Amino acid sequence: MKFYLGNIMMKKTKICTKCHIKKKLCEFSKCNSNKDRLQCWCKKCINEANRKNYYNNFKKRTKQIKEYQEQNKEKFIKYYKNYREKNRDKINKFHKENYQKNKKIILKNKKYMKKLNIKRIYYLKLENF
Repeated sequence: MKFYLGNIMMKKTKICTKCHIKKKLCEFSKCNSNKDRLQCWCKKCINEANRKNYYNNFKKRTKQIKEYQEQNKEKFIKYYKNYREKNRDKINKFHKENYQKNKKIILKNKKYMKKLNIKRIYYLKLENF
């Protein structure tokens, strides 16, 4: 089915060049560089490609982020310090709510950490506890 917009004839469907399935126009993202102003891949195919790219380049990306943070350490320290000062109430509220939600787990972890600390001090095996 086709409809007209001014002098331009437009279709209500388009074929994805990756999966080769005919889909509605609403299933394509916008792209101003194409004639029809839509991406050539559907949203689903783009999401799949982005997901694969994310997992395939995870180590490389985390390495780049760490290097950038090391190079700009003062900048990050200044930013986080500023953020904590401006949002102190918000942060405290979050920590209180999180503690209430996970109280049992937190207390259990504290007990476990105490055992590990004793183990480190006296060089004992964890099986003795």
